Amino acid sequence: MAPPRAAEPELVRIEVTADDAERRLDQLLAARIAGQTRSRLQRLIREGRAHIGRGAREPDTGVAEPRDGGGSGAAGGVRGVQ
Repeated sequence: MAPPRAAEPELVRIEVTADDAERRLDQLLAARIAGQTRSRLQRLIREGRAHIGRGAREPDTGVAEPRDGGGSGAAGGVRGVQ
């Protein structure tokens, strides 16, 4: 008998606004997701489990940097937060 599979982590979606344009991705996520340390969120970003637009980012990437569809009005997501 195969061991039970772990449940897929919940996807948390975040809408990026014009007010967020000057923020770093890790800072934005820390401000929007309660109960998570910025260092944990940085690890999720590096693992590719947090993104904005269509592309994975580095924690210090600015939210509005034009890369892979990111920027104001873009949706972001984080997988693996509880």
